[in-house]
Order: sequence, then structure tokens, then C-alpha cells
Amino acid sequence: MNDDLFRNAAKNFYENAKELYDEDVQRLLEEKGCGRMQLVETSLNLRVEKGKQRSDYCLPKWVAEEQLSLGAEVYCNVEYMECCDAEYMVLFEQAGYIAYKALDSKHRGILCMVKDYAVESVGMFSDPNMLHLALTKDGKTVQIIVVRILVANGGDDDYRDRRVQWDRVIDYISSIRKKSKNVVVVGDFNHGVISENYSGKPRRFFNFQIVNESLAKCGMKPADISGTSYREYQTPDHLFTTSGIEVIKAEFLELFGDNEIIGIPDHKLIVSHLIYK
Repeated sequence: MNDDLFRNAAKNFYENAKELYDEDVQRLLEEKGCGRMQLVETSLNLRVEKGKQRSDYCLPKWVAEEQLSLGAEVYCNVEYMECCDAEYMVLFEQAGYIAYKALDSKHRGILCMVKDYAVESVGMFSDPNMLHLALTKDGKTVQIIVVRILVANGGDDDYRDRRVQWDRVIDYISSIRKKSKNVVVVGDFNHGVISENYSGKPRRFFNFQIVNESLAKCGMKPADISGTSYREYQTPDHLFTTSGIEVIKAEFLELFGDNEIIGIPDHKLIVSHLIYK
């Protein structure tokens, strides 16, 4: 099935089947050789303040309850930190999810929760935070790469370093694209406010246009999601896919409100529905 036929068929299946039970939707997709996935990206907003330590912070059980209410197969969490999170982790485990982590020496990084897929943890970075999982179901594999670019003081050197981090990610994605047609890149890219002119600003060294153009060279395009994901003026969170994956629907969901409490997500979530060949 070529890309145009796949795209049209995927949209038709979604529109025609969205009122049916999940089993019927899956049956229709399987008849045409397609798989489907719901993927959610969340920034968990975990970090250590001066004079404190990891054990002073919690990832509440009710955050897991809110996430699980979305019914996704894949949850990609950035800005995670191992802390008092036992109840959070147990709730996902009881719901049938397996946890996959990519952490730095300070126990911070990426946390993914996955169910209903055979999973291989393929690769990870700590600087930037990155986790690559290969998810397989019914003979079809989707490569999920979750990224968070690390930030410092917002000056020139900081944005130069963000570019260095991003170049590492792009080199990695380029190698994966040679092997797989089904690739998803999602996360917090921390490129700053998007504008047309970065002259004289630190963002001239790293910005959304650099991210978008470099991923386009890897055959990837951003999902069309309206609105902003952080404080109504920034959109650092994105979802990019290759042509083998059709984004049927993607939206920013403000599930936790605008808050500054550590351990409560402070970005809107990306909630996406994907169909893949």
C-alpha cells in the first residue's frame, strides 16, 4: 500500500469506526494490515531544589490515575526523577504496564510505560535525556524515541550546548531511519519560543526551525497540533513521525492545570492516536 492510499485508508477507518467498540476498530485495521497505537507524552516536572534531595519529592498516585484515565498503550514521560514514587509505579504495574527508564547519574531522565507490546530497549542517552524503544505487535514494529533536551541558564553557551545535544540525537535518528520506516520522535525539545527572527538572541544557535529541518532530512514531519504546550506562550513539546505512521489525531490536553508544584505535570500532555503499516 503506497503512502497516499495508506493515509486515506487510515483516516477513513478512523472516521467510520470511531463509534464502534475497540475490538471492532482493531478488526477493521487488521483486515487491511494496519496497527494502531495511542501514545501520550507528559512532562512530570520533577527536579531537586537547592538544599534538598530526591527523597524529599513525590510523584503522586493521583497523577498516575489521571494518566491512566486516557487509556493509552504507551506513556512517554520526560523530566522524570526516581523519588517517592512507589504508589505511582504500582498503579501502572497493576494496570498491566511495564516500566522502561533511561536515567543519568542523578537518577533523572525518561520513564516510559508500555502494555500490549513486546518491547526491546534499544538505546539511551543521559545528555540529552533519550530513550529508544522498539515496540512490536502482530509482526509490526514501531520505533519510539523519547527526547528531552537539557537546559541551563538560557544564555548563548546554553543554546550552543542544546544544539550539541540535538546533533547527537539527529545522528542517532539518522542511523535508525536506515533500518526502519516506522519511527516516532516525541518529547520536550526545549528550543525556546518559536519566532521568525532570532538575530542577537541565544536561540539563533538552537530553535524549532533547526529541529524541524533536521528531522525533515530524516524523512520525518511534525504532527499538526494547535495551541501551546507550556504557559500559553511556548510549545517545546512535539511529536514527529515517518511516512509509515499516520497521526489520526493529536492534541494538547491540559489535564493537570497550570501549576508550579514539583511532581505535578506543568506542561499540557500530547495525546495522540496513530495508525501504522
